[in-house]
Amino acid sequence: ETAYPAWDLLDLSRYRVPLVNQKYVLVESSRGCPYSCDFCVAPIHQGHKFREKGAKALVDEIERGHREFGLTFFYLWADTATLNVKTFRAFCDELIERKLPIQWFGNARADNLVDLDFVHRLRQAGCWMLALGIETESEETRKDMMKRLEGEKIRKAVANMRTAGIRSFAFFIMG
Repeated sequence: ETAYPAWDLLDLSRYRVPLVNQKYVLVESSRGCPYSCDFCVAPIHQGHKFREKGAKALVDEIERGHREFGLTFFYLWADTATLNVKTFRAFCDELIERKLPIQWFGNARADNLVDLDFVHRLRQAGCWMLALGIETESEETRKDMMKRLEGEKIRKAVANMRTAGIRSFAFFIMG
């Protein structure tokens, strides 16, 4: 039998998505990050090896949250939920097939969002918003901090998200 988070032990009405004031829970979709950005603690806490839940297990957990707790918003907890496009597409397909009336959000890398068809698939599967770690507008600074991400891909990702109707926000390092 699958073990699920003990959401019944929490007063879920206290956990609200800030922009829409809706109840939500975290659903861990993956752990680890293969990148080596010199400012990030994710590889220290989770390791460099990327490990992810299977599409069916992930959607089972979301479906349970919707069915048993009436949840319609879910935060896919991962450093980069969309890192493995192939398996994340399987997650989207599973969500679409089940026709769950839910919305989800999470963290993504801009270079995973340059394919407009993939971004549309995310939206079709209930993606409401994605956060991008842009860190800085400066290409040189991103290179210095070992952030392997080109500005062209960032601009393309944001444009694709706007086209698909997915809200975006970004993380920047100040100082």
